[in-house]
Amino acid sequence: MPEWLPTLFTKSAPSELVEEVSLVMRDFHPIGFRAIIRAVADSDIREVLPRIDVPTLLVYGDTDARSPLSIGEQLHAQIPGSQFSVLPGVGHLSNLEAPDRFNREVRSFLRAHEAPQVPHPG
Repeated sequence: MPEWLPTLFTKSAPSELVEEVSLVMRDFHPIGFRAIIRAVADSDIREVLPRIDVPTLLVYGDTDARSPLSIGEQLHAQIPGSQFSVLPGVGHLSNLEAPDRFNREVRSFLRAHEAPQVPHPG
């Protein structure tokens, strides 16, 4: 799993962050991790994408080596009404590499799709 680290972050990611993720990954049990990776790799969800009918936000780092921007663009094209947000200079783990920008995008999306408040009786 440590060989994956270069594909999760950009070269400008703080070394402390890369080391922290490396430590977390070392705690994964190899058999369980392989099972998860196989399940993800073997699943083909393309036929259900057009039927998604809930607000959907796709956040991508423009330098994501694990799931390139073209994958995000394809998902966005297939999910009706989805919103596609690209974070410049960020890799696969955009929520860790650029947490402030990631959180800003998510909060903005959530505010735009917030359900109206229902007054409580009383």
